[in-house]
Amino acid sequence: MPRKKKPAPKKKRSTERRKPSSSRRNSNHRKSKNFDQKNKKPEKITSFLAKVDKHFKGFAFLIPQSGHYEDLQIPKEVACDYFHGDIVRVRFLELSGEVLGIQLVEHRLSKVICQFRKELYPGAHKGGSGVFQKKNALEWIYIPQPPQGVKNNDWLLVELEFKKSGKFPVIGQVIKHLGKTIPASVDLEWLSNEHGIKEGHSEEAIKQAQNLTINIDEEMPERKDLRHLNWVTIDGEDARDFDDAIYVEKKNGHYILWVGIADVSHFVRPGSFIDQEAYEKGTSVYFPERAFHMLPSNLSENLCSLRPNEDRYAIVAQIEINSQGKFINTQVYNAIIQSKKRWIYEELQKEYELKTSDKNWEFSDAFALFETLRNKRKSRGSIDFDLPESKVYVDENGEPTHIELRERVETHRLIEEFMIAANEAVSEWVIQKSWPFIFRIHEPPSDQSLFQFQDLCRSLGISIDLEEAAEKPEVISKALKEFEGHPAESLLNQMILRAMKQAKYSGNHIGHYGLASQAYTHFTSPIRRYPDLIVHRIIKWILGVHKPAPHFEELADFIEKAAEHTSQQERIAADAERDSKKIKTVRLLETKVGQEFDGKISGLHEKGIFVQLHDPFAEGMIPKSSLKGDSYRFDDKKMTISGRRNQDVFQMGDEVRILVVSTDLLKRQVEFELIEKKS
Repeated sequence: MPRKKKPAPKKKRSTERRKPSSSRRNSNHRKSKNFDQKNKKPEKITSFLAKVDKHFKGFAFLIPQSGHYEDLQIPKEVACDYFHGDIVRVRFLELSGEVLGIQLVEHRLSKVICQFRKELYPGAHKGGSGVFQKKNALEWIYIPQPPQGVKNNDWLLVELEFKKSGKFPVIGQVIKHLGKTIPASVDLEWLSNEHGIKEGHSEEAIKQAQNLTINIDEEMPERKDLRHLNWVTIDGEDARDFDDAIYVEKKNGHYILWVGIADVSHFVRPGSFIDQEAYEKGTSVYFPERAFHMLPSNLSENLCSLRPNEDRYAIVAQIEINSQGKFINTQVYNAIIQSKKRWIYEELQKEYELKTSDKNWEFSDAFALFETLRNKRKSRGSIDFDLPESKVYVDENGEPTHIELRERVETHRLIEEFMIAANEAVSEWVIQKSWPFIFRIHEPPSDQSLFQFQDLCRSLGISIDLEEAAEKPEVISKALKEFEGHPAESLLNQMILRAMKQAKYSGNHIGHYGLASQAYTHFTSPIRRYPDLIVHRIIKWILGVHKPAPHFEELADFIEKAAEHTSQQERIAADAERDSKKIKTVRLLETKVGQEFDGKISGLHEKGIFVQLHDPFAEGMIPKSSLKGDSYRFDDKKMTISGRRNQDVFQMGDEVRILVVSTDLLKRQVEFELIEKKS
């Protein structure tokens, strides 16, 4: 889909500090001409969902929930109608970008942690005020009944009540008085409320799941019996559910890749209590303390978990692949399988390192196919971001005990490559059947982002064609490959990563730019992603296993709505998981204030230098204003910070030693001071 224009131009807004206001309105009529309700031009009216991102100065940004549109800034007289985190629908004229109206869809925040203020809320005769802050957002909440013994600046967990009219637009009913500090034990509650994520399941869904069983009958004509194959699962040591199993064999010079995925669609039927809740959740969410599962545990950890030596229902993709990595034939089965063994990534990696040259090793063909598929994907221009990922360890109270780099080994990449192959093969298989389908799409980077990448490449002696780069990811992939092992490698990776749009779900078949894939979907994890469950249902309808099949128009309409909803839920989950790691980072480094650590520069910004510590694997920032001995400036083209007089240059990958100066749990920030630049 072509990149859309910004719905309305940004304008400079007043810098007056945001104060509690009783003028919050719910009308869609606006004073600003940018929000005129009249359709003055015979243009197409379109709309998009957006999240309200408030600023303490009063204005707000509307962050589109799809990648089609740019952020839209709204003035404070409009922003006062909404609370931070609200989801709204923006209606506008397609060509001119004139906004016709903003309609509230839902309040994402139902409970928040806020700081108590004894001063009265404007217009109130009793009670006090609660101040909710997140990054640049600041909201005032009327607290009619403060708890006994509460002191100024104490923290409260409050449930929000939104009023459509009256002088108190947002009222907070106190659930818990937390005291002078926010304990780690409430982090999960804090984040889940802040992002509108629900843990657990309804009694109806749990009961429905508990009544489900597996009944293996030797006479099951609707299922292909594939239990004779040497299926294995390969997962992390802490994995509790096993939703994919693999088997590889070689015949007549071709590889046969079998990918078996737990058949969630057998148990979760459309419209059931389990299905309704799974749709609303959209995805599982993973926190350091525990996971918020999309499905009840009897499914995710039992019936739909491919545990070793237990018969399980599965949807299986059988893919024939030649020695160049080309798909020759794909068949999809409604099947029964049995995993013969559970492997842990690190254990299999040790076996691989010992037996990599042994042609008779049971995984010899699997790793040979892995190399073939990886080389094929790289040759077509797929962009690989092998980015470092942290693993956070916490105690029973949620306090972080350690943060370390999660090591990625070849066995991780093998499973990823096989899952990519299965996702592509299933997509092509469904396309050939001409059915409506839910794709995983990724649009090309914006022109502006590519301009910045081009400038950086030019400064490093590489020339790239922007038009070609927008159409062919191999242009970017080639540029990154030229700098493998170079000090600028991480800088180029960071730059293009920021340039990339977010992948999302769609009923439109436009391909996946980052993977350089013509057809891609998510087929491999229906336990934790609702779009995968939709894919499995479509497969069942195509195979004639589930009847009756829906009308194509009805299915296409559902896919369009589900794609938008699940894309939104995926972003919410990713934000929550990222915020969780930030909170744990702040809590851990709060205990390290005054200590020195080694690290390397992981990012640069107008405000300062981001440093990733080696141990613990945690990030903080050196404010540019704290750099001593010179006046420093930020170059956004070369991505450097340099001194005006001494020409001292800070760039990505530089090794530094820092001092932990301070932490801010509310802003989720850690401040460092530079001790020494090592390289």
